[in-house]
Amino acid sequence: MGEALVVHISASIGQPSAAPTWEAKDIKYTIPGSAVSVKLLGKDVAVLISITPYKAKDGHLLLVAQGQVWYKDGTAGVGYRTTINTLSVAYGERILFYPLGAAAEGAAPLRVELSMDKYKPADGSSGMATPSGAGAAATKEKSTP
Repeated sequence: MGEALVVHISASIGQPSAAPTWEAKDIKYTIPGSAVSVKLLGKDVAVLISITPYKAKDGHLLLVAQGQVWYKDGTAGVGYRTTINTLSVAYGERILFYPLGAAAEGAAPLRVELSMDKYKPADGSSGMATPSGAGAAATKEKSTP
């Protein structure tokens, strides 16, 4: 369990300086080399994000981030965009995705925020064989200005 990661996911719609008009949060677990996927479905759009973390030699994480956006384009049919990036991040560092793009002043119709931390069992043990319900993960959120 020493390599397990906890992934904090927060997706929101709205201006960064105001309360979001829609928000969803989730926590997922993975290990280095195993992808974590996020799927957001709307009436006219589908967003798929896949993050694969790898341990880097400097103690950070190397993330391979893949994004797909499928959307209805009026009478033109269905549109598709895809991206792939690699990022070096520290544990707890926030990663921001704007799958539908962002304006210069920071406004974006959809914002997805991710952060990864090392998994720590709630009871402080090594994570080996805990009774049912006793192994809930402790979560830590790091916010940066």
